[in-house]
Amino acid sequence: MRRIIKPLATLAMTAIFGLTAMQTAFASPVNSGGAAVAVDQDHPVQIAVTKVLQMPTGTAVPTGSFFFDFAPVSVDDATSGDDFDAMPPIGTDGTVEVDFSASDATSLNTTGLDTYYVESRDVFASVTFPHAGVYVYDVTESDTTNDTIGADPVHETLTYSGASYEMSVYVDNKDDGGTYVAAVGIEQLTTDGGAKGSGKVDGSLGGDQEEYFYSQMTFTNTYVHTNGAPNPDNPNPLTDSTLSIGKLVDGGLANEDQYFDFTLTLTAPSLIPTDDVPTYYKAYVVEKGAVIDPSSNASSTLIQTGQKPNNYSYITVSTSDPTDIQLRHGQSLVFINTPVGTQYTVSEAAASGYQPTYVVTTAGTPASEVDGTTGQSLEVSNQLVGEGVNTTVFTNNRDIVTATGLTMNNLPFVGIIGLIVLALVGYVVFKSRQRAAQHNR
Repeated sequence: MRRIIKPLATLAMTAIFGLTAMQTAFASPVNSGGAAVAVDQDHPVQIAVTKVLQMPTGTAVPTGSFFFDFAPVSVDDATSGDDFDAMPPIGTDGTVEVDFSASDATSLNTTGLDTYYVESRDVFASVTFPHAGVYVYDVTESDTTNDTIGADPVHETLTYSGASYEMSVYVDNKDDGGTYVAAVGIEQLTTDGGAKGSGKVDGSLGGDQEEYFYSQMTFTNTYVHTNGAPNPDNPNPLTDSTLSIGKLVDGGLANEDQYFDFTLTLTAPSLIPTDDVPTYYKAYVVEKGAVIDPSSNASSTLIQTGQKPNNYSYITVSTSDPTDIQLRHGQSLVFINTPVGTQYTVSEAAASGYQPTYVVTTAGTPASEVDGTTGQSLEVSNQLVGEGVNTTVFTNNRDIVTATGLTMNNLPFVGIIGLIVLALVGYVVFKSRQRAAQHNR
C-alpha cells in the first residue's frame, strides 16, 4: 500500500505547485517561478539567498559579510509544541552568512549604478529535517552592523534591505530512510523598501539558468562612500581633496593676475535619500601650496568664514543650483566632502584672445586634452567623482602675434632670409651691369 500511496502523494504535491517542465538538473522553477520541485530524492531542491549591493558608479567594491535570519513560523501548521521546537535551524543557529568582496561579486551592469551580487551556498546544505511535512520560515536580513562595510559612518552610508520572504519547505521521506527537500515555495512579503511584496519568487540556487542565474530571493542594499578628510570638521584641503577644479594660463600674452569666470553644477549621487543630501559641498581655494581667503573668488553670500580648529574659510557650492566662482592662474577650487558618484559640470566663460582647453582626471586616470575655440566658452559636463584623485584643469593660451601673422619668435629667421634675398638680388644686378659694360666696349 505504501508503494502506491507515496507516488500519489508526490503527484498531488506536484499538481499543487503547478509543475510544467524540468528546467535544471536539481530543481525546477514552477507555478510561474513561485516554487521549485526536486527532480528526484537523490537531487533535492537547493535554495539560496542573493545579496545585491548598489553603489554610485565608480565606487570601489567593499568587503564584508551580510547575515540573513531564518525564523521558524510553523511545521504542519503547528506554531508551538515539541514538534515546532524541533524545527531545524537554517544556517548557523538560524542565520546564513554571505561574504561580499570584489573577487566574489558579479556585476549586473545596470545603467547609472554599479550593481553587484553574491549568491549564498545552498541554505539546506547542513540541514536535516526530522520527519516529512511542511516547514515554514520567515527570511529577513539582519541589520547587525557590518564588520567592515558601513563601519565608518563618517565616510560610508550602508542602507539595509527591508525585504522579507515566507519560505515553505515541503519535506518528503526517502525510500531508504531519512528525508529530503522535495519542493520549496517562496513568497515575497515586503520589498527592499518595506512596501507590499511582489508575491511568488524562484529561490533556486543558480536561478533558472536561462533568464537569470542567481536566486531571486534577493536583498538589495545601497552603499555610498566619501573618500574625503578623515575628520571633515578639520580637513586639510592640501591632502584630503575629493575633487578639484584648477586654472592655468599659458602664452606670451597670458595675464597671470586675470580672473576667469566659471559656473559649477553639482549633483549628489542618486542613492542618497533626498533628505540626506546637504544643501552645499565645501570648497576651499588653494594657491601656491596654501589655503587662501576665497573672498576674491566668489560672492560674499557664498563664503563661510573660517572656524576653529583650522580657521579655513570656504565657498559653499550648491547641490541644487549652479554656483558662480572665479579663478586665476595657479589656483584650484578643492572639495573635501563630495561622495563617490557625485556628478559635476563646469563651464568656463569666454575670455577674449584666449584659447581654452581642459583635461579631466577621474579616479587617478587622466583623459585626453579637449581643445576649445579662441574667444569662446568651454564646458566639461556630466563628469563623475570616483575613488582617488579627481581633477579638471582648465588652461587658457594667449600667444603674441604680429599684424602680419608672424610671431616675434620667427622675426630673426625672417630677417636673415631677407638679407640673403637682398644680397642675391644685388649680385644679379651687379653682374648684369658688368656684362652690359663689356658689351658696350
